[in-house]
Amino acid sequence: MKIEKVKKRFCGSITVEASLVVPIFVLIVTGILYLNQLLYCEEQVLCALEQAAKETSLEYTLVHKKLVVNPVFMSAKINAAISGRENENRSVVCVVRAKIDSETDQMDFQADYTVTSPIPLFGKNIFLFSEGYYGKAFTGVLTRMSQSEQGEDEMVYVTKTGSVYHRSIACNHLKLSLRVVSIKELEEKRSFDGSIYYPCEKCCGGKNLSAKQNVVICNYGNRYHVEKSCQKISRSIREIPISQVEGRTPCKTCANGKE
Repeated sequence: MKIEKVKKRFCGSITVEASLVVPIFVLIVTGILYLNQLLYCEEQVLCALEQAAKETSLEYTLVHKKLVVNPVFMSAKINAAISGRENENRSVVCVVRAKIDSETDQMDFQADYTVTSPIPLFGKNIFLFSEGYYGKAFTGVLTRMSQSEQGEDEMVYVTKTGSVYHRSIACNHLKLSLRVVSIKELEEKRSFDGSIYYPCEKCCGGKNLSAKQNVVICNYGNRYHVEKSCQKISRSIREIPISQVEGRTPCKTCANGKE
């Protein structure tokens, strides 16, 4: 008589565990792949924005800083740069800010675009992304020429807001001496060339100043200021060839050998 052993098998226990773990694993992997896709989209738009900014910088230099940046043209440049790499989940890139400061040559661009989530787990989600570019426009390289290259082209000194050029860096007009006086004392004050002081159009324009109000005057010039940081009294000195003075007249002080 044979006795057969009965073996109990619990089929399906591993299947239950797998049904819980596998979806979570798939969801995590899908999320990582989608994150990589977002980073790839961001890199595409950022590279295209940088390339469009470089082209705009060149155009800005060629037209002598008179370029008016059009956001529509910037958007077209960016979308043309990424036209061969379409992404059905990414919208058209739109430039919402495009400007260049003519005084500092600083460029400021911002491009917006949306990305639709390809994972319909929680519905159709749309995410808004913004990419920015901020940098200085290339306006050329200023190099110091050798004496043989300069020939007879004399080097002179100019300021940012000045209308004259100076042959000497030690000119009194380039080394201003500031004094603080009251409005009442201005009646007796004169500049070194005997001029009467009048209110500065930039920092004093439209202001009613009392007799006790302190103002700033210079040893040269005929204006008084309420702010020491007024642009009219600031000095940003550059050395340039005399052939590039662009209509500036020679300083009467250092042109006659006086400093």
